Amino acid sequence: MELPFASERYASCVSFVEGARYGYHFGVSVGATRANPEIEKEQLMRHLQSAGYCLPQNVTNLQILKMVIAWLDDHPQALIRPAGYLVAPALNNTFPCPSD
Repeated sequence: MELPFASERYASCVSFVEGARYGYHFGVSVGATRANPEIEKEQLMRHLQSAGYCLPQNVTNLQILKMVIAWLDDHPQALIRPAGYLVAPALNNTFPCPSD
C-alpha cells in the first residue's frame, strides 16, 4: 500500500504507529517500574531493549511506517488481530535489538 505523503490518511497512519510505539514502551516501562520501583535508568533501557525493538537513531516516521506496512503485507494472517497489536511485532521483526 502506497500512501501519498501529504494525505490525511498518511497523517493518520503515522499518528497511529507513533501512538502504538509510545504506548508499547510506556506499558513495558510501567511493568518494569512496578516490578522494581528502584530501577535505574540504564536497567530500564536494557529492559526496553529486551522487550522488543531498537530503532536506529536516524530513522524517520515515514521509514517506520513503510516498514510496518511492508511487514503487514508479508504477514496477512496477522491482519485478523486488532491494529494496536500489530505495530510491535512488525517493529520487533524489522528492527531487532542487537544481542549482547
